[in-house]
Amino acid sequence: LSVLASFAQEESRSISENCKWGIRKGYASGNPHVNNERVFGYRYDKEQKQYVMVPEEAEIVREIFRLYLDGMSTDKIAKKLNAEGKRTSTGAIFRVSRINVILDYEFYTGDRLLQKHYLDGHLTKKQKKNNGELPQYLYTDDHEAIIDRETFSRVQEERKRRRAFFQNTVLGY
Repeated sequence: LSVLASFAQEESRSISENCKWGIRKGYASGNPHVNNERVFGYRYDKEQKQYVMVPEEAEIVREIFRLYLDGMSTDKIAKKLNAEGKRTSTGAIFRVSRINVILDYEFYTGDRLLQKHYLDGHLTKKQKKNNGELPQYLYTDDHEAIIDRETFSRVQEERKRRRAFFQNTVLGY
């Protein structure tokens, strides 16, 4: 029984490695694996094999970026959107965590960065942030942009500024 379990575990590891290899080979050759068909502001069109903008959601994304640059906190942005009856693509209310994801997601510039995270093993399957352990693949102008790169860059600078301010004043670092 132990020998059979060992064979099964090795087969599982082999299949996992082969799948990872195939996905990474696709990344490197310019044929990225689509692992997220629903991104707020977009839908993946399987026939066209590309992301297509959803105008109503794209307008909400633009509003989030604009409000943040106007000085509004992510908490207040979420409350404002919810008070106006705006919802995520799944019909859920906006939460601070969702606003943060939207503000940090380079996808809205028309670019797509792949392999930002990886699974540490075929048994544990714990997701880890890729801090240079594996190559990342950036596809520029992959789809229609909702936010221009300059606005995205300004938001990232403002997010860094606010984090530093919070750490220095509130946390006393």
